[in-house]
Amino acid sequence: QDAYEPRAIAKLCHELVRARRWQAAMTLAQAEAARTLSPEGWYLLARVTDLAGDSVEALREYQRAIDASERAKRPNTDVVTLARLRQLEVKLAGGADGARLAALASQIEPKRSESKEERLDPAQKLVVAQARLRASSPYERASALSTLAELAAGGRATISRAAIWLAVCHADELGPALSWVEAERIMSALAHWPDVQQRELALAGLSARRRISSADASGAESAMREAFDTLPAAGRYLDLALSMVAGTPIALLELESDANVIVGLAGCGLNTIVALRGGDHAAARRSLSTAHQRYEVGNVVPAALWTAVQLALRAALPRAGAVLRGPSVRLAAALLERPSGSPPRGFCSLGEALLALGEEQLGSHALREAALRRESTATDKLVTALAGSGWDALEQGRRGEALALLQEARQLDAGMA
Repeated sequence: QDAYEPRAIAKLCHELVRARRWQAAMTLAQAEAARTLSPEGWYLLARVTDLAGDSVEALREYQRAIDASERAKRPNTDVVTLARLRQLEVKLAGGADGARLAALASQIEPKRSESKEERLDPAQKLVVAQARLRASSPYERASALSTLAELAAGGRATISRAAIWLAVCHADELGPALSWVEAERIMSALAHWPDVQQRELALAGLSARRRISSADASGAESAMREAFDTLPAAGRYLDLALSMVAGTPIALLELESDANVIVGLAGCGLNTIVALRGGDHAAARRSLSTAHQRYEVGNVVPAALWTAVQLALRAALPRAGAVLRGPSVRLAAALLERPSGSPPRGFCSLGEALLALGEEQLGSHALREAALRRESTATDKLVTALAGSGWDALEQGRRGEALALLQEARQLDAGMA
């Protein structure tokens, strides 16, 4: 009799999934859902379907679990919450409409009167807040940013950094449309960033943006001048950007001697982008090498430099771009040693570019950073990369290394399950 107890069935399904016996796990979950018609049975089937890679069908099964719970005499609130959270994650990754995401998130958010046991854990709050940032109402978004500020202040290091990262990305996405109330919440979250130099620079940038966006036409120029006074080397950044738009590279000697390291690194990145756009791989190589010489671990990495590295790595794939491989890989390794901020396209994209060049160790390192920052599909891609490297190492006789890689991949895969 115990063998048919729902928890025993769920445990067996979990073991089958870990062994990647997908068909057996699916058959067992389908039988359990049909046998019990319970919220737990439908949720088990939804979870197995989801892990098997069919997210569309999984969404339907999650909804069946929710519907079954609402029909039950004693609704299973845990199943409903978990099912809606997973629906939210899938729809976030799929780029669903912001209004629908916000509406689904509002169904998950617990009321203040509920007991502590029914409230969300920090990781779940992070997902809900991310969805609520897509709402049309600035006050709804501000409420989500308040949650992120709370997580930034009291969460684990990974949760805290992820919360701050989401808040900052929201500011970048809205740009001039960012409301004052949202900006204040983002500044509250930023106050908990551990690196003092980066924190002060980000806060100064946000303050400058608020002044510029709130100025009317007659006061715009004055607001921009004040912003340039607030931000270190802001005027110099403008010169570099104008040079890139004009397609005119900045002299490397000038960038090597620039007193502001961040400006020098940004200039090298912009130079590389201009050179790649014009097909001048030799000039791009020189700019990447200059950036590598100037960069020191812990420096703030300008977005332009991250972008330049990713573009150079991809340009190095064809034989004609082989000259870019060495400097782009060396610079990527330096930036990944202790990353400062995130690449505009994410660490996942950087890791894929490195793996495409055969840089398995460095590519896996970038994917680990992506997984830590909860980038979509990063963990799945990391498992695939680690498993592939493990089997390659085993074929080449490096048994100890192979076992370590395969064990890490298995542990990550089990965590996903």
